[in-house]
Amino acid sequence: MQRKLSFRDYRRRKVRGARRKCDGMIQAICDATLVFPEEHAPGWGYWHMHLPVDQAFIDSQKTPYWVRRQCMQCLVDGAERLRGLKPKSDDTIRVVASISLPLLWDSEIIVYFSQEYFDKVFSFEPEWQTWTPLRESRSVSREWHLTIPDGFQERGYHLRVRDEELSYDGDVWLIGELD
Repeated sequence: MQRKLSFRDYRRRKVRGARRKCDGMIQAICDATLVFPEEHAPGWGYWHMHLPVDQAFIDSQKTPYWVRRQCMQCLVDGAERLRGLKPKSDDTIRVVASISLPLLWDSEIIVYFSQEYFDKVFSFEPEWQTWTPLRESRSVSREWHLTIPDGFQERGYHLRVRDEELSYDGDVWLIGELD
């Protein structure tokens, strides 16, 4: 006789295929960071890569801590790999891992191809979006036990988005070549 599962039982069930999905994500990030990228289109000023994993998996409350931690560390490691592959250039090229919490799916690796574009991104603040620096005593690397490579800096911001269709509050951590 088969027992009926209650709602509580469904909440406790583990994520199926977590190790396989995590391994696939890590492999995709590694593959994407083996060669230094070019701008998406001339004049855009950046290249970026979002997480190559399903949002329902990575942002699920059932996704284990170790998977989320591994995801963040893989983004930082990918940014470090790209930093090592940077071509010689007259412009300042910066490589940054952007980690978004609690919705990790919004995380990405970003390459800024000029200092001018990098500065413009961080000075742009529309009225529907605010970036508030987090206390310097907070650290995503300490909270999640991440290893930050030498030469990388870490900055945290509280992101608040309010417009007609979207309401969001979360933290964004930038790890990479910030100074």
